[in-house]
Amino acid sequence: MLVMMEIINKEGEPSVDGQQDHRFQEAGKPNKGNFKKGGKKVAAPPEKPKAGPKPETVCYYCRGRGRKRNCTKYLADLKSGHAKKKVSWSSSKQCTMAKSSTESEYIAASEASSEAVWMKRFIVELGVVPSALDPLVIYCDNTGAIANAKEPRSHKKLKHIKLRFHSIREYIEDGEVEICKVHTDLNVADPLTKALPRAKHDQHQNAMGVSSLDFSIAPVSPPRDTDDDPPPVHVDHVAPPACHSNGPCSPPGSSSSASSTTASPGPIHTRPPSSPGRSPPSAMGSATPSAGGTASSTPDIAPSTSAPAASPARHHMVTRARHGIVKPNPRYANVVTTTVSPLPSSVREALRDSNWRAVMQEEFDALSSNHTWTLVPRPPHTNVVTGKWVFRHKTREDGSLERYKARWVVRGFAQRPGIDYGETFSPVVKPATIRTVLTFASSRNWPVHQLDVKNAFLNGVLDEQVYCYQPAGFVDAHRKDHVCKLVKSLYGLKQAPRAWFQRFATFAVTIGFTASRSDASMFILRRGTDVAYLLLYVDDIVLTASSSTLLRALIDKLMLEFAMKDLGPLHYFLGIRVRRTPRGFFLSQEQYAEEILQRAGMLQCKTATTPVDTLPKVAANAGAPVADPSEYRSLAGALQYFTMTRPDLAYAVQQVCLHMHDPRDGHLAIIKRILRYVRGTTSSGLLLHSSSPLDIVAYSDADWAGCPDTRRSTFGYCVYLGGALVSWSSKRQPTVSRSSAEAEYRAVANAVADCVWLRQLLDELGSPPSKATVVFCDNISAVYMSTNPVHHRRTKHIELDIHFVREKVALGELRVVHVPTTQQLADIMTKGLPTASFQSFRSSLYVLPSSNVSTAAGC
Repeated sequence: MLVMMEIINKEGEPSVDGQQDHRFQEAGKPNKGNFKKGGKKVAAPPEKPKAGPKPETVCYYCRGRGRKRNCTKYLADLKSGHAKKKVSWSSSKQCTMAKSSTESEYIAASEASSEAVWMKRFIVELGVVPSALDPLVIYCDNTGAIANAKEPRSHKKLKHIKLRFHSIREYIEDGEVEICKVHTDLNVADPLTKALPRAKHDQHQNAMGVSSLDFSIAPVSPPRDTDDDPPPVHVDHVAPPACHSNGPCSPPGSSSSASSTTASPGPIHTRPPSSPGRSPPSAMGSATPSAGGTASSTPDIAPSTSAPAASPARHHMVTRARHGIVKPNPRYANVVTTTVSPLPSSVREALRDSNWRAVMQEEFDALSSNHTWTLVPRPPHTNVVTGKWVFRHKTREDGSLERYKARWVVRGFAQRPGIDYGETFSPVVKPATIRTVLTFASSRNWPVHQLDVKNAFLNGVLDEQVYCYQPAGFVDAHRKDHVCKLVKSLYGLKQAPRAWFQRFATFAVTIGFTASRSDASMFILRRGTDVAYLLLYVDDIVLTASSSTLLRALIDKLMLEFAMKDLGPLHYFLGIRVRRTPRGFFLSQEQYAEEILQRAGMLQCKTATTPVDTLPKVAANAGAPVADPSEYRSLAGALQYFTMTRPDLAYAVQQVCLHMHDPRDGHLAIIKRILRYVRGTTSSGLLLHSSSPLDIVAYSDADWAGCPDTRRSTFGYCVYLGGALVSWSSKRQPTVSRSSAEAEYRAVANAVADCVWLRQLLDELGSPPSKATVVFCDNISAVYMSTNPVHHRRTKHIELDIHFVREKVALGELRVVHVPTTQQLADIMTKGLPTASFQSFRSSLYVLPSSNVSTAAGC
């Protein structure tokens, strides 16, 4: 036995409290305004005026007048096996005005839950079922109402709601009620709120079990020769289901039933064809009383004397289909189709799918074997953190499905700072460090492997006392009221990344690694002449060593301490496809580019030769505000991550990211121009060219006063390690420069700072630069200021930058050299360029199509 409720609170006219909507009738009863008697249509007698609100009083969210209250509507299903009957419904005006649609839907859900709980207890008392252990399912089409019902804490927007409406939270917490999301088109309670189109109305009408019967007289067939004809068949018409999804029309656990045909002796009862201009009658889904006082699913209709309609003549051609012969097409003989299980929307849906249920069990077993928690009675006055299952498809670099992944994630936002957690910062390896180590390994022909730590956050040890609820679907049957006292960290906790990093760093030191001072997420091991470098990005590891023996030994030690998977030679890391070629490592994000274009709906767009035009920069108020700022920010963020392997997009993406707070149509046009450029260069990537010696060369440039709103300058730089581009930047300067020389010199100072960090990193890697770093600048005044010790009146306010660069020049660590503007590679980071110049500079950045890069045999 299962009771299901479907509630909705939408636009529609309010009806009298406790009465059914006048547009509908009970199951099996003809509509009072359209019933037939003796084959003739008889108008229904006029009804007396009903008590209640006047016709002009309509709901607040119906754009009406009156007291501006909302309508509460719900339906209740009583389900046994595959049978489902409507046993309760309501369409009434709410007793108070709601300030938002979420509030009104929440009140409707609360009233529906009270009715469902009463019905459940009533059925148990009747002895229909000995007990009802399954929770009641309530479907609602408002996400905010569902979230508020499941959240035990009160929000400021809902604190004014009457306390009695919060009973649904108690029902959910006690396990008596479960509220689920349903699409508005599948909400069967929708007809109780407003008038619907004919097709939608008929769909919901059938789902509610309300159908109209056609009592017209059928024609009589002529006498048959019983010796030659087969025995007559009695056809039972059964109403088809309203839909075939696992929504409210076909709840979880039910199956769609088709029309059934049973054979029994008796005459054939046929239905006359529909008259012109009239829709065919609805299928009958309810019982009507017969002459004998019993109920029959199909009424016996008296035949008339008219001749039957002639049936189409059958052809006499002998075909395989008529004899049931099927010949498979040899073209598809060896083809096997596999279906990928979609991402489930609820725990119950996931548990019904064998693929998701297996990975959920695997995750729970990992939590248990790792001794992540201990079950204890809930301490009084303790903050217990809730959790949820998160599902994801893990794909390969070609986009195919690799495996299903499920994680039990706690809601860390409910933790209290200073009580449930302290410090939360956790470092990750810098992208420039990854490119530098790969360039270093390529130049020395070292093997590079990647590792994936399973359930990495479960290895962190907690210093604070944190409690959480048991995972949904895996609650201990004997200790349902217990909670989990966490011993180790879980995904979602504020301190989980920090705890995991400290745990890994501590172990890395015990096996001989030392943490780098230039990048805290890089670990270096020196054992005689052998050297190894380990890069850690949360739970992804890149490991390279000077010998395969040392590499294998380190992998074995790591796998003994942590549960991890050796993915072999580096090939796919952080969504970046890595290919080793005779010239170095080729990094590309072709699959990610396709996903961005698909998200933006621009897979079939025309291509562009450059990501941005040569016009002046777009102002902040260019055009009207965009219709969907969230979509703008999502695309801009995705493009920002795409620049990890595409430095040619750095300037264009930097321009669209400046307007995240107030995106306009002019800024959206820039994003579309970038996507058109990406469409034509999806296979392009960054080549980390191996070379020797590994000296550092940088290019620095600035676009003076280019911002039309603030008159700040845009600076950019590119840093090469040997022949590989390992670091770049394109940003707007934080202050206004009074001259082009000042803007260029500030850009030089930023490039020098990055070069100094890279020199320190190379020193730790055991390969210090052999000579001074060269920084190329196309402004002669800026070059002179780097060596001239005299302070000028127009440069005294940038004294710190001047002293910083001059000090490095004086120490012999770097030199600032002039370069012509036509050879300034950093020019691509500061402004839009013509097609010829852009493509020339792009080739100098080693951004190449994948077809121009040949793949080496191994990694």
